[in-house]
Amino acid sequence: RERGRLAAIVADPSAFARKFQATRDDAAHARDMLTLAPRAFLFDDPKPEGNFLRIEFRPNPDYETQSIEERVLHAMSGTLLIDPQAMRLHHIEGRLPVDVSIGFGLLATIRAGSSFSTTRDRLGQPDWKTTELDTAINGRIIFFKSIARNEHAEHSDFVRVSNDLSVAQAVAIAEQP
Repeated sequence: RERGRLAAIVADPSAFARKFQATRDDAAHARDMLTLAPRAFLFDDPKPEGNFLRIEFRPNPDYETQSIEERVLHAMSGTLLIDPQAMRLHHIEGRLPVDVSIGFGLLATIRAGSSFSTTRDRLGQPDWKTTELDTAINGRIIFFKSIARNEHAEHSDFVRVSNDLSVAQAVAIAEQP
């Protein structure tokens, strides 16, 4: 199945490029949402946890959200793990402790217990990559239509390659044992 997927990428590299750009756009959007953190959340004092600092966060009641997405994000509580030497985010996880209703629940409701987590690991100086991503969002949208987004992704065995590598060359490398 994976070989078929790789063959499809070689056959239509532009589709792969569009998907890659969408992934980059998602990452940029996630970074933008993280810039809200200092205003949208209250943070506990850092506590050592292994090689990291653990920081708990919860909604800042004085923050006024500007969008539906911000409203859902702002309702979350969770934990950050920071690499204090690199001053980089290693892990973030958030969970909705209560339902979030939009339009008095008529437009949508995101259910309590919905969660996300992301782990980023150092791959060498200065590279950090997302190695694990979990999303579990459940609720309903207009007139009781269920919504569920449950996703788990793990990435490993990263290898530095040339910046001018073609899609076909990348697939050839991926197919090597």
